[in-house]
Amino acid sequence: MAREVALMEANQIGTRLKEIRRSLDQTLAQVSKSTGVSISNLSKIENSQISPSFDIMKRICDGLGVT
Repeated sequence: MAREVALMEANQIGTRLKEIRRSLDQTLAQVSKSTGVSISNLSKIENSQISPSFDIMKRICDGLGVT
């Protein structure tokens, strides 16, 4: 059950991240440059392949200008 919840949350985070990035007309490369998070990791987060740590999520939010 806990694993299912974690996967659902990761999916929601990734989906929302992609929506925000696209609404700002930014590419993965642009977000990578502004956050220091690799394009590969950003893509994996957006596609729910990995869950970001708090530090990575903070860097992404700061780079996109969202809270």
